[in-house]
Amino acid sequence: MQVYSCKSKTLPSVYGSWLKTTDHCADSIQFVDTVYELGEQTYTCGGDVIVETMTPEDILKQFDFNDIDDATQYIKCQLENALNCRLGSDDDPELIRYRKFKAITAARFRN
Repeated sequence: MQVYSCKSKTLPSVYGSWLKTTDHCADSIQFVDTVYELGEQTYTCGGDVIVETMTPEDILKQFDFNDIDDATQYIKCQLENALNCRLGSDDDPELIRYRKFKAITAARFRN
């Protein structure tokens, strides 16, 4: 069995038993870890939904395998839902979170 070094903190700490099962290929483990890492990086910007509520199985079912853009769009949708309920001023917390998310994801996909 191939050993995968996780980049996220969520996968090994919360779902360590999932990692130990032999029926997961390296690609699916890496994809789930990448989604959790994105959720951690954007935790205060909507990524908390992934980190706090989704199991590895949920991630594999919810998002097209190996397409991190689906996870990014999911987080963006969470943010946009919050923006629809915001107070409307330019310094309200929802708008600040949205700007932070855009900066994080722009830097992530620039490389």
